[in-house]
Amino acid sequence: MAGKFSDERGLTTPNGCISCGAGKYAATTGCVSCGPGKYVAVSGSMTEAACVLCGLGKYSTANASISEAACTLCGPGKFSATTGNIAESRCTLCGAGKYSGASGLTAETSCTPCQTGKYSAANGMISQTGCTSCGPGKFSGVAGMILQSGCADCTAGTFSGASGLTSAATCTKCEAGKFSTALGAISQTTCVSCDPGKYQMQTGAAAEAACKLCPVGTFKV
Repeated sequence: MAGKFSDERGLTTPNGCISCGAGKYAATTGCVSCGPGKYVAVSGSMTEAACVLCGLGKYSTANASISEAACTLCGPGKFSATTGNIAESRCTLCGAGKYSGASGLTAETSCTPCQTGKYSAANGMISQTGCTSCGPGKFSGVAGMILQSGCADCTAGTFSGASGLTSAATCTKCEAGKFSTALGAISQTTCVSCDPGKYQMQTGAAAEAACKLCPVGTFKV
């Protein structure tokens, strides 16, 4: 009978036939184990098609598994969008600029991007601590950035000594009466005072041309 076997000769009734156990299926040579990446919870399976594939985000190296509990979750920093994986090596690393502390992810979109102001060139990160902050004088408003070169310079007329800035607006403007043509400045020392006889009322001036001549009859030292 399908799904059963017997090593006895001359049986006259099916009573002597024994069902293949859970984790196995019947073949002409006897009961065969479901292979790695598969399991079957019931006895009496008739074909290999009865073996159930481990689900997305999982794998199994064992033969003759009898339940989905035998399927192991892909570890942190990894995912799998395929079923029936037979080894952890079939789990794919979260890409550069992303991380995950969770197990069993089923798609790369489940990996978390490094937050704005940070980047990472590494694959398979398991924590946001692997994301590196853009350095002083730089910023990034893009999440999931993979290269330091993606960090933009604070614009002329601004500076920052802090790391991890998330927008140009978070760079500090040169105070009124000063200007700076420097990009990516890390200190207010790059902000230059307008020459004597000139003034500048706005913050964040990016060129000396912003300094205006004092009105006739006035002066500034």
